[in-house]
Amino acid sequence: FNQAIKFNPKFLLPYSNIATCYIHLGEIKQSLAYLNKSIKVDPKFDIAHSMKGVIAAHKGNNKEALKNYNITANLNPYNTENHRQISRLTKYSLGENHISQMEKIYDSPLLGGEKKAILCFALGKAYEDMNNSEKSFDYYKRGNDFFHQKYKLPLIREEVFFRDLIKTSHKDIDDNKKVSQTYKQPIFVVGLPRSGTSLVEQILSSHSLVEGLGELNLLGNYIQDKLISFKEGFIPKIKSFDVSEQQQLMNNYMNNLPRLSENKLFFVDKMPHNFRWLSYILKSMPFAKIVIMERSPQDNCFSLYKMLFSSRRQHSYCFNLEILGEYYLIYKNIINHWKKIYKSNVHICSYENLVSNPKEEIQNLIKYCNLGWEDKLMNFHKTQRIVSTASHSQVREKLYSSSVGSWKKFEKELSPLLEIIK
Repeated sequence: FNQAIKFNPKFLLPYSNIATCYIHLGEIKQSLAYLNKSIKVDPKFDIAHSMKGVIAAHKGNNKEALKNYNITANLNPYNTENHRQISRLTKYSLGENHISQMEKIYDSPLLGGEKKAILCFALGKAYEDMNNSEKSFDYYKRGNDFFHQKYKLPLIREEVFFRDLIKTSHKDIDDNKKVSQTYKQPIFVVGLPRSGTSLVEQILSSHSLVEGLGELNLLGNYIQDKLISFKEGFIPKIKSFDVSEQQQLMNNYMNNLPRLSENKLFFVDKMPHNFRWLSYILKSMPFAKIVIMERSPQDNCFSLYKMLFSSRRQHSYCFNLEILGEYYLIYKNIINHWKKIYKSNVHICSYENLVSNPKEEIQNLIKYCNLGWEDKLMNFHKTQRIVSTASHSQVREKLYSSSVGSWKKFEKELSPLLEIIK
C-alpha cells in the first residue's frame, strides 16, 4: 500500500487500507494518521471520515463519532454502512429527519441490493426505537433475507462438526499443571455473540491486574490450521491431540499475544466462538479461566437477528429465523456437554443476573478468576479503553435491564424461531 501511495499519492484507497490494517493491529494513532493524510489529499474522501467515526465510537466518544458520520452522510448519502453506524448511536423519536432521509435513499434506483440490505438494519433499529414493531421487523427481515440468500449456511456441517467435537473431547484435565512464570493468566470469555461477552470483558478489564485484548483469532486460527483438516464441500475432520500438540498449542497461543502491559498479570480473550475449543483450551492450558456467558435464548437470538456483523459469513446462521433456532440448539448441546464434563473448570455467568444483581454476580466472577475485589469494578463503564466489538456503545453505559425481554414486542414475528427454541 505504501508503494502504491509512493507511485500515486493522490490514489486514496491505499490510505484507508493501511488505516484498516492498523485498526486490526490496535495501532489507532497510526490509523488516524493515514486517514488524516487521505483527507488532506481530498477533503471529500467519505470513507476516511466514516472510519474516523468508527474509531471515535470504539473509544467511547459518540459525539465525535456522529460528527464524522454526518460529514460522511453529506459527502456520500449512498454510503449505507455509514447510516447504519449513525443509527446505532441514535435514539430515534417520531418525526426524526434521519429516518425520512434513509427511506428516500432506500427507494432510490441508484441503490444496489447489498447497500439496500445494509440500510434495512438501520431502518429496523430506528422503528424499533419508536416501538413500531411491525415496520421495524419488516426492515430487519428484508435485510436478513438478502444476506441469507447470499451465504446459505449448510447447517448440517455445523451440526456434525459440533457432534465430533463432543465425541473427541478430552474429559481428564490436569488441574495441577501450572502456568509458566513467563506466561500471564488467560481468561477466556465465551458464548454466543450478543450474550454479554463484551460486557464481562469490560468489567474484568476495569480491574487493575487485568488487560482486555478483545476478540483474538489466535486460538481458532491455530486449531483450524493445525488440528482440523478442511476439504471443500466436506465436514471438517478432527485430528489427534497428543501431549506434544497440546504444548505446541499453548506455546503458539501465548507467544503470539499482543504486547501486554507489565503490571497486568491477567488478560481476557473474549472471542465468543472459542466456545467450540474448550477441550483444546483446558487440555493444553488447564490453568486458564473460562467464563461461559448465558442469556435468555429469545433475547440472545433476536439480538443476533437484528445485528449485522462485519464478519457476515462467520455469522451467516443469523440471517434466517429457522436456521438461527436450529443453530442455537446445536450450540446449547455442546455447552451443556462442557458444563457436564468440566464442572468447576468453567464459570457460568448469567446476563440476566448480571443486570439484576450486579454486585453479587461480579463478586462471584472475580472470585472464580482468583482476583481480589476492587470497588472500581462497579464503575466498569468509565474504563477508558478501546472496544472494537458490536457492543462498543452498550459497554460504556451503566447496567440496564431494558434489553431483558425485548423480544416480547416481536413475539408474533419471531414465531418461527420461538417454536424451535421453546
